[in-house]
Amino acid sequence: TGMVISMIPIVDQICDVRDFFACSIQVREKPDDNLPKIMMVITIIGVVPTIGSFAKGMLKIILSILRRTFKNVPANFHRLPAFEKRIDETLEKALKQVKVFLNRADVQKYLQFKKIGDPYKCVAGKIEILISEASKNSSYVIKQAKYLLGIFDKLIGYVKRFGGNNKLVQEALEEQKKLKDFINNKLPKLLQDNEILTAAIKMLRKVQRRLEIESD
Repeated sequence: TGMVISMIPIVDQICDVRDFFACSIQVREKPDDNLPKIMMVITIIGVVPTIGSFAKGMLKIILSILRRTFKNVPANFHRLPAFEKRIDETLEKALKQVKVFLNRADVQKYLQFKKIGDPYKCVAGKIEILISEASKNSSYVIKQAKYLLGIFDKLIGYVKRFGGNNKLVQEALEEQKKLKDFINNKLPKLLQDNEILTAAIKMLRKVQRRLEIESD
């Protein structure tokens, strides 16, 4: 249901900011662990608006399950031999949830309306575009992070304008400052570590390949 909601214009942007913000908190809490940074980069790459709301919605199901799976593993678990096996196992679980999503009547209507005959192949193709862009340089990831920050700024502006709870607004403004500092000062340095972007692309490639197998 959350994925269907996240396909609604404007609401999907709120969901994108929520996911990114949750990842940035994980990175702050575990500064010496590269795995939360990898998951954050994947999340940033996965919210590109140009791939369309359906592809984003389906990809979000997979990424959210991956994030939960690797939330409480040992530090730098991605360097261990068990990492790839855990990804494969998680993707099997994620595909079950994807099938539930695709079997919904409202999603079926959407697929018919958009003339998407093979959703797995469709999303796999979109992931290829993301991988291609992210592989070129790290500035693509920073650009996407700034796009999300811009949405966050707008959301806070709306809350202030419509008289939201003052205490919550102040808390949000404080978090906004932290997020700005993170994106402008820490994220570029973080992406200088080639291990992070390389591992993120490798995980996306695994997702893409699994969707291609499902399509076949």
